[in-house]
Amino acid sequence: SNLLNDPEEKAFIKIDCGKMTDGNELFGMSGAYQGSRNGSSLNNFIVSMAPKNDSDSRVGIVLLDEIEKAEKSVIHGLYQVIDKGEWTNKRLEEEGSQTEVVSCRNIIFIMTTNAADELINSFAIKHPEVYTDDMDELEETMDDLSLDVHKKLQNTFPFTKAFIGRVDSQTTFLCRRCAQLQKCL
Repeated sequence: SNLLNDPEEKAFIKIDCGKMTDGNELFGMSGAYQGSRNGSSLNNFIVSMAPKNDSDSRVGIVLLDEIEKAEKSVIHGLYQVIDKGEWTNKRLEEEGSQTEVVSCRNIIFIMTTNAADELINSFAIKHPEVYTDDMDELEETMDDLSLDVHKKLQNTFPFTKAFIGRVDSQTTFLCRRCAQLQKCL
């Protein structure tokens, strides 16, 4: 939470995948194209967060909001990061320079989706126990819901089995009832 709340740290970037029209917006233009020296907001963020030495312990967070709205080129481009923990910096600093591979193992990628909203809402209506204070009952019910969400996502772009297999964990959130929200306030 410190990373998100410290404007000086600049260790957080939010990417609205619903506004991406192609992978170049996210990854930057390749070397010979006009504008390649500018990079992209994500490219520039990852390069700025790359560890400077072995003792550099900075951590960055990339929030990919509404990942289900991303173009296929965006999803395929993310495979390099997910598989290898590396990013190809396409921003060329000077004429004739080459792209470089940058480590992004110190960056946490968080993806949000609304792809299973209908399933989650209908599950909550059928299973009012999701709003219980009994943690054992809640855990069992949430496990059932998570399995249902996982099955639904496997049939929804971009959540192919190959994509889901590359994701470390999945968290399902429920909408809260007014009484629960009042307790929080």
